[in-house]
Amino acid sequence: MRDWLDECVDLAAAGEPAVRVVVIAVRGSAPRGEGAWMVVTRDGLAGSIGGGHLEWQATGIARGMLAATATAAGAEAAAPRFTRNFVLGATLGQCCGGAVELMFERVTAADAARLADWRARRAADESLCALTPLPASGGAAPGEAVGASGADPAPTLAPLDPRWSVALDASAESATVARDAGRRVLVERLVPPRPLLCLHGAGHVGAALVGVLAPLPIRIRWIDVRDAVFAPDLPPGIECIATDDPAAEALAAPPGALHVVLTHNHEIDFDIVRALLADGRFGWLGMIASKTKIARFRGRLAARGLAPEAIARLVAPIGVPGITSKLPAAIAIAVAAQLLQVIEASGRRPQAGTPAGAAGNHAPADPDRRRTAR
Repeated sequence: MRDWLDECVDLAAAGEPAVRVVVIAVRGSAPRGEGAWMVVTRDGLAGSIGGGHLEWQATGIARGMLAATATAAGAEAAAPRFTRNFVLGATLGQCCGGAVELMFERVTAADAARLADWRARRAADESLCALTPLPASGGAAPGEAVGASGADPAPTLAPLDPRWSVALDASAESATVARDAGRRVLVERLVPPRPLLCLHGAGHVGAALVGVLAPLPIRIRWIDVRDAVFAPDLPPGIECIATDDPAAEALAAPPGALHVVLTHNHEIDFDIVRALLADGRFGWLGMIASKTKIARFRGRLAARGLAPEAIARLVAPIGVPGITSKLPAAIAIAVAAQLLQVIEASGRRPQAGTPAGAAGNHAPADPDRRRTAR
């Protein structure tokens, strides 16, 4: 999944000017929360701050900045960033009824080295946060620019400050506005905590599920015993693992990981399920199955000595109720919806987890494991 930093790094390196738009404050009901972003170029857009008239107007403001038209006149024309307030009901005709404050930040070729360094550093340290100083917000009318100034300090990179960790963990976008040295600062985690999904099986349903989940903030390990079955042209960030011991690979996942089992072989399914249920440290375990398969598995698991409460943790069949289609894409949508329900109902911000092979995990031997990050 690409984020705003990926977009800005590539644009700056190509010398294409852009404007990053970020929701920095929400009062009442709004389509997106603090940290929602979009990156606007002269003829393109990535990300979203919620759509509707707000996004349309913000896009116009950003393109006005890029075109240096009258919409970016005055102090705004020289500012590296400024903010504007919008009342969704009164001024934009959106029925949400709340108000938002947006930050508009220029991204140019002059930022290329800094942004590339940030992306390289976050790959080595997942605790890093981007700190962007914000203008003062007091007294601005809806739609009025506030604090536009060419003298605002440049954004910096810093380790996560414990003062902000609770707010960041509670944020759907892993961003918050805090006070630092008396001024407002936008704090954004460069690697937000994301749940880890271990997807066991690279058949048609597995491929469809990867396609549905790839745009979401979920880390995916795609696991199969076969090397050549992973779909080509995968989105970035999908970790493909071919292994001769899929049960051991399942146990190598960090505690709390989500598991979906849908391999091409029922015995492989059983080995994975039995290993995870016996270990017990997973977050959620679901399996694609018919009623007959479920009954047989539960009987075999009980015969292997697993307690009823352990067996009860297996969710099968999988997918939200009411969808009966057997098409791979339909099954994928039903399972993806169920996974989102599980993640949101848990009320947790899943941790990055312990790397595979660390103490307490059961890592498979290296010769049996062939890993590819797509």
